[in-house]
Amino acid sequence: MVTMDLGHASLEAFAASEPTLDELKAIANKIALKYVVTHKLFQMRCKSQEQYDMQHKNALLVNKYFLLYEELSYSMNHGDIGHVETSIIAWIPILKAIGKHKYAMHMTSFLINMHFVFPAGLKHAVCYHVLVNPTGKVMRWQAVDWCVELNNLFTKMAAQSPHTVVLGRKMCCEIPDLIDKGRDMMEKVAHGEGNDEPNIEMDDREEGAEMEDILMEV
Repeated sequence: MVTMDLGHASLEAFAASEPTLDELKAIANKIALKYVVTHKLFQMRCKSQEQYDMQHKNALLVNKYFLLYEELSYSMNHGDIGHVETSIIAWIPILKAIGKHKYAMHMTSFLINMHFVFPAGLKHAVCYHVLVNPTGKVMRWQAVDWCVELNNLFTKMAAQSPHTVVLGRKMCCEIPDLIDKGRDMMEKVAHGEGNDEPNIEMDDREEGAEMEDILMEV
């Protein structure tokens, strides 16, 4: 785009020209009109089969969806709650089209309650608790349910998981290695040396490694 329309050999040459903000906005608008789907999609679909370029149409739609995701992700990371609400509107029909009616229904109910049902005080409280920033750093805002689910994971690990802490390891959890012990027991049974003593370690753990333990080790 830079090479064809602005006469620059590369992006580096274009950056060296120090374009103004207005010039960058004009270029961005031109790119969006050319490479992102617009209201002209209906006209594209009305073309004859010989003129209809399905790959080009799909590429324009994908670019639009990517930009919608980028807009929502950036506004959430930046903590811009008003922009998040505006971005949600575009996602509601998309979610309905792919069959995610539960998400679309909750998003619609949220917006209706926020702007037409809740009193001013409740609206203010809900609005300022949609996103949280536990670290206090720039561009580190996130949805509240992410923090809740992470806290649930930590609580479950501390209360129920049999993992042991290993100092010096990047992964601080491990599963006890029972492979060698199991091999020894099988060899004893094969030679008629069965061990009738109770397995205290396994009794304390009640069961062997569960799927959660394996996933944590991985």
